[in-house]
Amino acid sequence: RHANIGYLLANIFIGILCSFIFFRNFDLYQLISNEILIQTENLTTWIKSIIEWLLHAPAGLKLNQPLVDFLARFYFYHIYLWSGYLEALVITVVPYLYQILFILCFFGISLAIGAICDFIRILTIHLYCFYIYAARLFNWQIRLLIILFRLFCGKKQNPLRNNRLDSHLCDIDQLFIVTLSFTILLFLLPSIFMYYAVFTSIWTVTMLTVKLIQYINQFLLQIPIYEFYLWVTGSRIIRGTPRLAINYADSTEDTVCFNFYFDSVSFITLYRVCNIRLSSYSLSFTKLFLAILKGQSIV
Repeated sequence: RHANIGYLLANIFIGILCSFIFFRNFDLYQLISNEILIQTENLTTWIKSIIEWLLHAPAGLKLNQPLVDFLARFYFYHIYLWSGYLEALVITVVPYLYQILFILCFFGISLAIGAICDFIRILTIHLYCFYIYAARLFNWQIRLLIILFRLFCGKKQNPLRNNRLDSHLCDIDQLFIVTLSFTILLFLLPSIFMYYAVFTSIWTVTMLTVKLIQYINQFLLQIPIYEFYLWVTGSRIIRGTPRLAINYADSTEDTVCFNFYFDSVSFITLYRVCNIRLSSYSLSFTKLFLAILKGQSIV
């Protein structure tokens, strides 16, 4: 109970300090709005330059030109829509966002940080769309290649048997279609993979930025204020590992004396003990890497 009150008071106190900073620099919202608009325009120009780079044999790779041209036109059109969306969003929302953050800080810094994360997600929603387009296409192609390769080897999945692999013999016509389809998809794979790699990298950086802000928010929410106060004041409630050592000075031939004491507790140990739940918010890079390899969506 004391710990929860400490978390709440610290959260509100830090929020009030931030609101005071906002109040002292209240005239900076126009500068921040212009800076966000400039950075979003730079981001749009940078993504356009990357797509133009993909059009002309990136890294010396020979891509399928009709497919690359189609994907480039598709993404250029969405970038055009995205630029208009960003301009309208920055002009209409950012001035009020500064005021909203100023008000939310009075209810705690975590609420303001959550609003910032939501604004970043809204600001980069088209980056997520770009990533989803490429990820779905790449995942669909990988799955088709696996299915066609299994058919070529005389195997197929049986959905009635929990996707069990059963034997399946193809005739000459079916084998020709399977081989032709597999070859076409295999040669189209590098073109799709380049777009998938580019937009996956962009979205991964965006997602990690949001996750970092959320992790900072969780850290602020779970700082053991009450326990830290007890640790600073040297309270006996905060104890380390119990130790038992022989006291040779007071021991005799017939009597053995022991000293019983507790180790000192570091702040890192105190934080880990008081915040076991924080591990549930950690990001698994192994799962992230496997999801990227399989073309699965990451959020």
